[in-house]
Amino acid sequence: MKLFSSIILFLITGFGFSQISVDTTIQTSDRQIDSPAYWHSCAKEADSLKLQCSEEALLDYLLEQTAQIAAHDSLVTGAVTVQFVVDSSGRTTDIRILNSLNSFCDGQAIKIIRNMPQWIPGIEKGKAIKIQYAIPIYFRKKA
Repeated sequence: MKLFSSIILFLITGFGFSQISVDTTIQTSDRQIDSPAYWHSCAKEADSLKLQCSEEALLDYLLEQTAQIAAHDSLVTGAVTVQFVVDSSGRTTDIRILNSLNSFCDGQAIKIIRNMPQWIPGIEKGKAIKIQYAIPIYFRKKA
């Protein structure tokens, strides 16, 4: 099985989502990654802007998705950390909960990642590769 390159993407925003801080450290064994995976709508951006564009698009997507369930009775305030892989075709696969909040929020986090639009896959030596991400998804119950 091919080892995954890992980019750990942390959206640290508190519950207000006012700012974003991202750790884009690529953790590899002895592999050189030419390009990380990036958001589909950022394909036309200059290479130097694709990561920033992807961070902003991902945050927008997460805010939109979590806002749709903010009034659900089973929702509690907190974060679920989800790990997933963007495969060589750009689909999200291998979705796992790393830090659980409750079964409802965990299920919603998995659904959000599973329904995420297709990414542009990462590139290594000219070939599309799998890249693993871990992100917290913040939930806040409406009062």
